[in-house]
Amino acid sequence: MQKTLSLIYRLSFIIFALWGLLEYSGYAPNPAALLGFTPLVIGICTVCILAVFLFSLKNQPPVILTKIKGVCTLLAVLVLILHLDIALSFFTSGWITGVLLPLMMILDWLFFDKKGSFSARDLLIWLGLLTGLLLLLGSIFKDIPWLQDIVGFLQNPDTLMRLIGGVIAASLLMYILDGLLGGSKLNATLLRFIFLVLEGFCFVKIANASLGRFLSSMQYYSLFINFLCFLCVAVVVMRDLLGKSGKSTGLLPRIKACLGSGMALLPIFFGGYGTTVWDGGIICTLLCIVCPVLIIADCLLFDRKNSYKPYDPLWWLVPAVVHFTFSYFILRPFFRLETYSYLPYSPFAFFGMGILAQVIIGYALFAVNNAKRK
Repeated sequence: MQKTLSLIYRLSFIIFALWGLLEYSGYAPNPAALLGFTPLVIGICTVCILAVFLFSLKNQPPVILTKIKGVCTLLAVLVLILHLDIALSFFTSGWITGVLLPLMMILDWLFFDKKGSFSARDLLIWLGLLTGLLLLLGSIFKDIPWLQDIVGFLQNPDTLMRLIGGVIAASLLMYILDGLLGGSKLNATLLRFIFLVLEGFCFVKIANASLGRFLSSMQYYSLFINFLCFLCVAVVVMRDLLGKSGKSTGLLPRIKACLGSGMALLPIFFGGYGTTVWDGGIICTLLCIVCPVLIIADCLLFDRKNSYKPYDPLWWLVPAVVHFTFSYFILRPFFRLETYSYLPYSPFAFFGMGILAQVIIGYALFAVNNAKRK
């Protein structure tokens, strides 16, 4: 039954893909119109789905094809991210290629591919393949006129870092979902190591070889809570490397969850102020979107059952309240700031939505931790 449904679903994908690519080219033989990032990704995904469809008519697709399809799904996630602004505009030109087909690709991977088949090294393989593809395009095809736009996109450091940041976020999400749905054991140390690398990269960029600049950045709650969480995760990783259990025990998971629930506020405020992911820059994207997702995933996946106490989500508010009190009642008068706009978030927003949101997030973590299996 599942095989029949997968065949029907993938045939529908191929039909929609042909429709979308024709629409993208203006219903005319215009190959140059299909050289952009979105149509190229959809074209690659269509070829992959067609191969999987043909193999599935008789038997299971080979493992290597499943791996390639995973990479195609990763690229489809990027396309969907780039077209979130038209996600609800069903009749907009480009909706089929930018929203419908990437979403169908993701659902195909979720429902019809075998889960638990990706190892921890797959994340590095995906990033390596992307890097190799970018280098190849940049070195070989840079002089071909009809590829100038693509090469220009790849040679722009800002857009390239946005693309790589999106790949990291999407591949981590797929890795976590694959492990959860497949029942395989995810590597706690790998996830935490990736978190530390991303945080370290951001801190180096923010400091810009100046310790004073880095310390002054602590006035911002987003950087303050990220740095505390960085220190906590570093201690956890060192304990793991010294032979301790991969699952956090004792006081450390409670501190980590405290800082994680505080970091979980960042995506809420990040979107609440009308800032898009890409407009915020790669550093803002990593610190306010990717790293909070990683630390919450760490708490949900790797902390032992019953690690948290019923009253923990209340004292988890301490870092946020202390930071707000210090920045608003000490830093603001000291620097003679007339308004709070120079500091992270307004008092009303923080003590209104912020505190309530963190309490809700904290008790959600507590509920999941007490409900999951040992």
